Amino acid sequence: MGIHLLSASHSNRGLNDVAAASVAVPAILDAHLAEGALDGAILLSTCNRVEILVDSESFPAALADDLPGVRALSGVDAAEHLFRVACGLDSMVVGEREIVGQVRRAADEAGRKGRLTPSLSRLVQSASAVSRRVAAATGLAGRGRSIVEVALAIAEESLGPLRGLSAVLIGTGSYAGASVAALRDRGVADIRVHSASGRAEAFSEGHGTRPVGAHELPEALIGADLVLACRGNGQPVLSAADLDEAMSARRGRRLVILDLALRPDVAPAETLPEGIRRIDLDAVAKRLPEVERAELEAAERIVARAVRDFAHESEGHGVDAAVVELRARVDAVLEEETAALAHLAPAERERAARALRHFAARLLDVPCRRARAAVADGNAAGYLEGIDLVLGIGGNGR
Repeated sequence: MGIHLLSASHSNRGLNDVAAASVAVPAILDAHLAEGALDGAILLSTCNRVEILVDSESFPAALADDLPGVRALSGVDAAEHLFRVACGLDSMVVGEREIVGQVRRAADEAGRKGRLTPSLSRLVQSASAVSRRVAAATGLAGRGRSIVEVALAIAEESLGPLRGLSAVLIGTGSYAGASVAALRDRGVADIRVHSASGRAEAFSEGHGTRPVGAHELPEALIGADLVLACRGNGQPVLSAADLDEAMSARRGRRLVILDLALRPDVAPAETLPEGIRRIDLDAVAKRLPEVERAELEAAERIVARAVRDFAHESEGHGVDAAVVELRARVDAVLEEETAALAHLAPAERERAARALRHFAARLLDVPCRRARAAVADGNAAGYLEGIDLVLGIGGNGR
């Protein structure tokens, strides 16, 4: 099988294109899986990227055709991209801590759906390990504040220090937990959570927040200093009319809204009443912190070593599979030739069968020893190429 990756993110597409891909991808991916075109797939969809990691014998050209404009990578290139994503090197906020958890959760979801192949699982485990090494060896994890933290810093320009203020969190998706943590770090103790899908109560039990039902949301908006929206399912939960009603009851008190969903949760800024400052992902992108070049270079070296190790390990798996196939072919011929000895007397038949087994073992000895040496020397790809050329074995495993 082979690893392939299709990517649309802030770094290679605009956020509008990423939002469009996030809408289209799930149904398209389901269709290709149902057709049996893919052996497995992981879908990672966040506020600024959509990554489709698939296990397929050949490049899924039909899937790529259904998603024009995505970046397509295969093999080692796909692994390198995922490693950089998991380390936060391809994030809007370089070094962000949340992304590796999102990668793992995407893999877990694929596992629950029966879409996680051993090859995909190994790749995600390797990506997680690389992320840990980068975090331990560099200061990126400490410098790489999350998108939420950058947005909160912008909000403080209007509200001042957030300690003691109240906030309403809309949505319980992948950024909700990080949002609660970031708010608490700034001293916001009164955090209320609203979820149109009805998950606010369960989320609040696990995070020490207060759930807000649909009928309670207008009152919560009147009392809040800050609204943080990260739902992003394409249906705005706060309309201009909703906010106009809330602002009329606030008697001139300003309200800051952080709309951090890829597909906005809040009506466009130009339609909102006076007194509201709406901060979206584009505004956050313009304020991202710089990261020291030395730390970036150190992280890139760690990723490069990890990619080489992963490629070496993957080639080793390919060599193992080729040797297994070679043994199976020889065993099949041996069984066929042994069966052809049935006309001989028992003692003579046993002598002939023993000679055939000895010949087969001698025949397999050199290619098996060469296989081990090729893996040890880092020449597994050359070995696979040679055995494929001579015997037609291992070609699909590369």
